[in-house]
Amino acid sequence: METLLGIDLGTSATKVGVFNAKGQRVALASAPCAISRPKPGWFEQRPDDWWDSVISCLRQIWTSGVAPSEIDAIGLSGHFTTVFLNESGKSARPAITWQDARAEDEAAELARTVGTGDAQKLLGIDLPFSPSMPPARVAWVTKNDSNRAGDIRWVAQAKDYIASRLTGEVMSDRHSMLGLVHTLTGQTDEEYLNRLGITLQVIPRLAEPDEIVGCVSEAASRETGLLAGIPVAAGWIDAYCSMVGTGMNLPQRAFDYAGTSEIVGLLSGEMPTEPRGLLAIPLKPGRVAVYGLTNCGSGSLAWAVEAIGGGEPMERLLAEAEAAPPGCDGLLFLPYLDGERSPIWDAAARAAFLGINSQHKRPHFLRAVLEGVAFSVNQIIGIARTQTGIEPSALMVSGGGAKSALWSQIRADVSQLAVNVCTETETGALGAAILAAVARGVYGDLAQAAANMVSVERTVEPNAGHRTLYAESQARYEAAYPAIREVSRLPTP
Repeated sequence: METLLGIDLGTSATKVGVFNAKGQRVALASAPCAISRPKPGWFEQRPDDWWDSVISCLRQIWTSGVAPSEIDAIGLSGHFTTVFLNESGKSARPAITWQDARAEDEAAELARTVGTGDAQKLLGIDLPFSPSMPPARVAWVTKNDSNRAGDIRWVAQAKDYIASRLTGEVMSDRHSMLGLVHTLTGQTDEEYLNRLGITLQVIPRLAEPDEIVGCVSEAASRETGLLAGIPVAAGWIDAYCSMVGTGMNLPQRAFDYAGTSEIVGLLSGEMPTEPRGLLAIPLKPGRVAVYGLTNCGSGSLAWAVEAIGGGEPMERLLAEAEAAPPGCDGLLFLPYLDGERSPIWDAAARAAFLGINSQHKRPHFLRAVLEGVAFSVNQIIGIARTQTGIEPSALMVSGGGAKSALWSQIRADVSQLAVNVCTETETGALGAAILAAVARGVYGDLAQAAANMVSVERTVEPNAGHRTLYAESQARYEAAYPAIREVSRLPTP
């Protein structure tokens, strides 16, 4: 049976997983990655730190007993971070991560000058020009970092940097280059790129995510212990790999990767006419991912543990939250701690507790955070349902947020869908391994691979008795942001 290695660059940590062809984990290693915040709203990382973290993970894998000779193929996954490389494939400036909000002015300018019609024609999608999207970041760099902009030869994604270190080739895929190339064709438009201050030549060679783009080089072999010649698949950004690893390709399933941010949606057979704040990306013929990205999913719980729970053990705090009543006696939480992407696309939005009264105690606030994230997820599912006409039979959930039984029950009760908790929570690494399996020819396509490599550990049924309560809370949640938008936004310096 083939052994597949998936490298997943997370925002705060890199995970490297080894899986067999049934999707069963053979080994997993993790290494941290530092995040720099040089100014408020800025988030940067050094690509060399990613490479160091990959090397650290691989050393752990070899120590665990997996032999380098066992690895048959490698797949890649990485967070949605814009990378700027020089002619040698090295970093020309710090990478700008997905949380970064510095390019708000550039995003607004692009929205004014490009417009929805032109964006659809140039990019193949109705792209929201937000600071979290590559076009705005690229425009910011060329405008504000001219000293280093001249050294930029390639614009790519985080996982592409790892591919270049493994194979010696700079490449990417058309989906990961969202907003810079046409998503359907991979073609580029010179006039549009000139508006961003770059040329056609900065776009690397594009491949399909499940296509072999090179092999481990002799130089990479010496650094990593991997055998030279192992094929490497192009890979995808972590959102798409996590979708794949969370069962996106299984029929009639909604998916929710409950990581630091949430990746939530449905797989449709055709493009929706109006995404309404979601993204609609044609991944393969007849396979359109209609999904949303949030900024603070499990990140909201991590914040609450420190800010509300005083750093007490998470298990104790979750037990407190479980003691609070469903609906939290009217207490509502908007999880916009670091702005928000889908569906409001407002980098200046901020979190809020609403409906506080003198009876609310710490358990109410802790549970409200869990419920607020669940409302955010359900809002995206509701929009995706409306736009696709698909009625999911279950919600596949993976990631760190899937580990809590209480949170899974809340997700089920709020959505009134059975929650299928995936066996493998590290779905970025599993998704990358699935891509490697298809590239290697183990399976014919992603649907076949998902049917064989994605499994369910347990199912949580919704409590029908909570349907009305949570439907009312959901309505309050969706009405809250428009009502408080102006007073809750981050003040302009």
